[in-house]
Amino acid sequence: MGAALREAMRPGDVVLDIGTGSGLLAMLACRGGADRVYAVERGQILEVAWQLARHNGLEKCIEFIPGYSTKVELPERVDLVVAELIGDFGLDEGIWPVFADARRRFLKEGGRLLPDGLGLYLAPTAEGGQYLDWVAPLQQATGLDFSPLRALSSQVSRNLWADAHSLLGPGSCMLRCSLYEDGPPVPEGEVEVLIQQAGALTGWVGWFEACAQGAVFLSTAPPILGSSWSNVFFPIGEAVQVEPGDQVSLKVRLDRQFWSWEFKVPRLGLERHCSDFNSYPPGLFKPKPKKRDETHG
Repeated sequence: MGAALREAMRPGDVVLDIGTGSGLLAMLACRGGADRVYAVERGQILEVAWQLARHNGLEKCIEFIPGYSTKVELPERVDLVVAELIGDFGLDEGIWPVFADARRRFLKEGGRLLPDGLGLYLAPTAEGGQYLDWVAPLQQATGLDFSPLRALSSQVSRNLWADAHSLLGPGSCMLRCSLYEDGPPVPEGEVEVLIQQAGALTGWVGWFEACAQGAVFLSTAPPILGSSWSNVFFPIGEAVQVEPGDQVSLKVRLDRQFWSWEFKVPRLGLERHCSDFNSYPPGLFKPKPKKRDETHG
């Protein structure tokens, strides 16, 4: 992201770095010619960022501001807003609503965002079966019965570094996001893919592309090696045997930072619904009825 920041910088810029962390992007902005950088961070690492800036002689260029960007105020509007709030599947760290707030309150007319767009991609895969049942080894290790959680173990998203050779079909764009526009309350998208090789379909792999001024500067398309990002694996429960030419589809939505997805194979009449926040089987928890207070009738 450092190279993209250098491309986006203009001499004399006033920059806002949201979620600055260790202050790396803020310091690179100073080195790139920024007059001032406002570095916002809610975590205690802000103290480390200040120490690093002082150690590099950049503390006069950067004003460190503790708190959430949606809660703080700035003394002026900025030319460039930058943030590395990109989750493993692009939107899951809240960059869309955070940038919407920053555009309205902090960005000058004609100002710039980095990144200014995201593309979310999905591809069917035969990989990931080893993640579908973590209940069995847990039972073996503890001697306890965790069988009520089997639905959870096989239908919750996972992180992995995907093997490109395990993909059963091409990657397709599920959603393109312009961060200059407000996003929907519940972002969602759908892909339809033709299977290219036979195999046991276990789920779908998700990745993102980050863009600036129409050009992709960061992609996590498999294989990605040595990255701080990983791919997201959306399992479909029990594996499904598919053949070349089969049409398969996946619809994914993000609701309160939880993913849910709907999987279909029309040839088999198969349709499944999975969710990170709705995978516990019904009736797992049944509260006891309250006793009637006889003294109050």
